[in-house]
Amino acid sequence: MARIRMSYRAYIESEIWERRRAEYYTKYGRQCWACGTQDAVQLHHMTYANMGREEDGDLAPLCRTHHDLVHAYRRAHPTMPLAVATTIVVSRVRDRETSNAQVTVRRNTRQGETARIKEHNRLVREVKRARAAAAAEEQP
Repeated sequence: MARIRMSYRAYIESEIWERRRAEYYTKYGRQCWACGTQDAVQLHHMTYANMGREEDGDLAPLCRTHHDLVHAYRRAHPTMPLAVATTIVVSRVRDRETSNAQVTVRRNTRQGETARIKEHNRLVREVKRARAAAAAEEQP
């Protein structure tokens, strides 16, 4: 397929891009690579070199927030290839999400352990009261 000879904006608004996007989403789903949300997902070009003849690997579904973040990162590092900027931003977001998930698991584990300890202590007190009551009944 030959490269499309039109402006980026005209291409993005074309039926050609609409079909390509639909094909991609049908094949891979519509979920942000960085955070996993399905809200406001946009199909990001990791390179403009193949515009109009994009391979699947040239594209990355990103939510609006992370799409904007990739382009902001790229503007801050103008010599960096867009694919590299995309990979860095997605990796950092995933690392942060993983770290947050690990903190949540640790917090939930601690809360679960605390709840089990409290329940254990409550049962121990109940057993002690029952023994004390039984001992009191046995005494004349």
